[in-house]
Amino acid sequence: MKKLLFSFAATSMMLSCSSSQSTLSNAQSGATEDSKLSAVLWQQTSAEYEALCHQAFNVATYRLNIINNSDLDVIDQETGAAMVDQTSPNKKMAIVMDLDETVLDNSPYNGWLIENNKTYNVESWTEWCNIAKAELVPGALEFIEKATNQSIKIMYISNRSIDDLEATIANLKNAGITVNRSDVLLKSNDSKKIERREKVMSKYNIVILIGDNLADFTDGFDEELSINERKALIEKYRNQFGKKFIVLPNVMYGEWENTLKSNNNSDYIQNYNAYGLKKYIKTF
Repeated sequence: MKKLLFSFAATSMMLSCSSSQSTLSNAQSGATEDSKLSAVLWQQTSAEYEALCHQAFNVATYRLNIINNSDLDVIDQETGAAMVDQTSPNKKMAIVMDLDETVLDNSPYNGWLIENNKTYNVESWTEWCNIAKAELVPGALEFIEKATNQSIKIMYISNRSIDDLEATIANLKNAGITVNRSDVLLKSNDSKKIERREKVMSKYNIVILIGDNLADFTDGFDEELSINERKALIEKYRNQFGKKFIVLPNVMYGEWENTLKSNNNSDYIQNYNAYGLKKYIKTF
């Protein structure tokens, strides 16, 4: 009888422990899903998101007007740098823009991932790209049209796969953007954008770069950096933001999130949920 009671008690404890672990796992997973859901909802429903996008493109328009109404050798009073490359002042000016969450709004794809309990994968992303129905980020079309009307070349550098080129061009055209195939530089092998930026610089003076990820602006952010290293680089380039560098909001995904996963956060890597992220939270 004692053996039977002991066996029953042990089984109950194991079931209780298993249930607790399951509940904890579900809670952790739910927290991660909730954060992704909040990010997508914020982008799709908040007026604040649209306001930030318009603010970014308004600043870009303001900077463009300053450059257009100044001599080519005009010097930025805060940075001390020439606004236009003095080695080739006769080159046509260009603006380099990222695509995803800068020109094209992919929140429906991220919403689909949540709805279907999926994570990003190439197959579903390609399917989304092929639909070619991503809407434009608020303010993007108006800015592109203003720049084009001022004879400023718009070049798009994106880490979409080169295999998605035709679908991407179709999407841009469906959204009302006039674009040539040669204007869109997608990823072949290397996700670093420096070589593609240099290709643009061989023909144009890049006066503004617009994106949602810091690697859209300078190759310094292409390296695997810690949180503090990324912030230190921000200090280095702080006077460029709102001038040559224009940042669009994106809380759904990005290199900031990858930094958390690779920043020696073994808890996050092993559990891939909100539990591992708690080490970064500041409280009082």
